[in-house]
Amino acid sequence: MAKAISAIAVLALLVLTASEPAWILYAGVGVLAGLGLRFLVRLIRRFPRKSIYWSMAAAGILLLILFISTLQFRYYYSPPPPIFGRAKYSGYINYDKENASWVVKDDLIVLDTREVQRKIKESQYRKATGHTRPENNLPMVREDEVELAQILSSCGWQAQGSIDSMVHMIQARTIKFRARWVPLHTVSVIALPEMSCGFVSLNLDATSRAVLSIPKYMVVKTFPGASSRDELLLGENERRVVRLDVLPVETPTLQLDVASPLARNKIGSLIVKGTIWKPLNWIFLAFCGIFSEQIKKGLFVPIVERLFRALHIPFTKEESGAKKEENGESEAESPPDGI
Repeated sequence: MAKAISAIAVLALLVLTASEPAWILYAGVGVLAGLGLRFLVRLIRRFPRKSIYWSMAAAGILLLILFISTLQFRYYYSPPPPIFGRAKYSGYINYDKENASWVVKDDLIVLDTREVQRKIKESQYRKATGHTRPENNLPMVREDEVELAQILSSCGWQAQGSIDSMVHMIQARTIKFRARWVPLHTVSVIALPEMSCGFVSLNLDATSRAVLSIPKYMVVKTFPGASSRDELLLGENERRVVRLDVLPVETPTLQLDVASPLARNKIGSLIVKGTIWKPLNWIFLAFCGIFSEQIKKGLFVPIVERLFRALHIPFTKEESGAKKEENGESEAESPPDGI
């Protein structure tokens, strides 16, 4: 039985050390801990009075072993420091009427590919050598974009080769959105993809943008505002370009004010935008000025009268008083019948 257990332990140790040499250390610690425990049990049985001292000594040794192993674990498996770089992001957004959803194609070009890859290699070299070499004495590393592409691929991006030695990645997304008939406009939010993957964090470059290919009059306005808007000569679509470098870092989202299907026309677009109301303001002002007396007698006076009645306050119409004065003047002007 002992030979079989020893054979299994040796075989497992060979398999583990072939994949990861650090398993030799753990196997050695495990064997020593087991032998020490067996030795401690024997001493307790042989010298029961001294068992307390032996137990305290064994516990101290065990805590020391655990402390050393924890330090080594942190040393070998501590996360590397974050690496920052610049990336040009282009989001191509189309609206699928049949499925009522936004179809987003994310296009990413890492502008600092060589610098980011060099930092990755340096981080790996420092970790392997124990962080002992100063920065100036680090050896020259090969700037290979394959490793950076693999890191981004682990977060859902798909590698598309390179453009002028810069990593090119893409991914496709579908965001459900069904516009309501009421109210006349609804805000749709499209979040930008995650730019941080592992210990690599990419920031948007000033040339980052979103390109909307949507039906005419569907989107009333965008945040950030569109830098250009072009109506296609063929078909019923329009193209808008939105700059993304002004987005807040806390909420990197593109906001679209989508018009209701009832308002997806020229007049509806003007109503939703509010531009149609600007000339109507002056027309309404002139209308109220011309018919001010009629509005006063037909609207304001009845409202005030009902309010006074509800508060049990006597109310005298100016109109009736004016009529009495007119009647008194007319009676004074008319001569007596006997004359």
